[in-house]
Amino acid sequence: MIRTTTAARMESTGVSNRIQVSQKTADLLRDAGKGEWLTARSDIVEAKGKGRLQTYWVEPGTGYAVSHSRTTGTEDQTTEVIDSQHPLNNNADGDGPENGALAFANFTDATTPTAVASAESVKTERLVNWNSKLLEGLIRKLVAHRQTISNEKSLADENGNKKEQNQQDTASVTGDISDRYNNNASPPSNTKGTIRDEVASTISLPPFQKMTGVVDRESVEMPTQALHQLRLFVASIAALYRDNPFHNFEHASHVTMSANKLLHRIVNMNHTQLSQHEMYIHSFGVAMDPLAQLAIVFSALIHDVDHRGVPNFCLVKEDPAMAERYGNKSIAEQNSVEIGWNIFMEPAYAELRSCLFPLEQEMNRFRQLVVNAVIATDIFDPELVAMRNKRWESAFSQLAERDDPDFLNRKATIVLEHVIQASDVCHTMQHWSIYQKWNRCLFIEMYSAYLSGRAGDTDPSAGWFEGELRFFDNYVIPLAKKLKECQVFGASSHELLDCAYDNRMEWENRGREIVEALKESMDNTKLQL
Repeated sequence: MIRTTTAARMESTGVSNRIQVSQKTADLLRDAGKGEWLTARSDIVEAKGKGRLQTYWVEPGTGYAVSHSRTTGTEDQTTEVIDSQHPLNNNADGDGPENGALAFANFTDATTPTAVASAESVKTERLVNWNSKLLEGLIRKLVAHRQTISNEKSLADENGNKKEQNQQDTASVTGDISDRYNNNASPPSNTKGTIRDEVASTISLPPFQKMTGVVDRESVEMPTQALHQLRLFVASIAALYRDNPFHNFEHASHVTMSANKLLHRIVNMNHTQLSQHEMYIHSFGVAMDPLAQLAIVFSALIHDVDHRGVPNFCLVKEDPAMAERYGNKSIAEQNSVEIGWNIFMEPAYAELRSCLFPLEQEMNRFRQLVVNAVIATDIFDPELVAMRNKRWESAFSQLAERDDPDFLNRKATIVLEHVIQASDVCHTMQHWSIYQKWNRCLFIEMYSAYLSGRAGDTDPSAGWFEGELRFFDNYVIPLAKKLKECQVFGASSHELLDCAYDNRMEWENRGREIVEALKESMDNTKLQL
């Protein structure tokens, strides 16, 4: 029997074109200052296995467009509505514009080319706005963190001395703020080798510093020009995503949302009894490093930019010059980093960079985090796989050397990479309908490449059923287990693993039939053309 989430049990009680959320999600919305979005449902919902539930209708303000689709009753034509109870989809956490539920419209009922183009334009515009506001919230958090550190130093200077504190509870504020980042700066970007050569086995996060007066990020004043440049940057990245069925800007936005949610689970772990230092140790420093959090979400945004719709082994044949430039390894990933970073470094975004990186060392560390994260999405390269497995053993196995000064940094590096890896395949660990939507998109992309002669002579449909089972067994489920073993994601890791098992079971039961239907649909489309 398939295990289901509360949201899945609520699905049968929903109403067309309305967003229904649970009491828990409603509480999170209120905490985020969005209580006006909520209307208590007048009738109590009876949910099998859950009993009587009070649920709420969500009606976001006009600043957050929520799209609705006219569903036709078939699974492949249903709008993907973000599951408000899923650990990667709960957007009501106050981390920017994603407060409330978000729907990605497929616009499958628009039949004319003009209607389709118009719908896609509206969808892209909405996603650009959403990603821009999400990044703005993370940037405000970073600036507020920096101001808090500066205030702590000023207070210490005014007192004329610095209190000695237990090393297990706090760290002293020492020297200039720049010294703190100098001691933890990553080396400058590699100017001789490939981008992949920049990958570091361990990235140093800032040391712990106790903060008594935290600056509220909502009080941070952001330069208007920096905010304008931020949106322009996101729009530029969106424009460079190709019109692939799977590797497109909507996928990037899905990955960005999921990465932000996983990071939010680390930062807001349900350990209110922990001191700041205990939280720092428990999260390996990630919870108190807003620059690292911003870097992961930034990486998710750019991680597939200019993706050609075929795997790396095909790119070696299609674009040998590009493949050679990147050493014939991680070609698509390195290309995405190069394009995304080069755009980011253009003069048009100078004020945005100045707002983010007052110090060069901060920008160097940011780039290091981005390189590691994007290259981590190459999950099929045997050298990278071997390196990651070795690092995991050195950090999380029972033989891990806890006296190693890089012990926490090594764990933090692995956790951050696992966040983007899990987010990149998050559809496999979400509701069955979401998994099927993205699995269908990937099949169409791969089968189209095969039909056009870009992906060799092997028909992908011939091994798609078995390939998905192997992918669950050899990558998705082991990855979900590692997220659980990291012990920093709370209940989310259990839910992700449960969903992965559920989807694998359902695929084993229905996968062959689904593949046959997909292949028949693609073949019919080819005949019509």
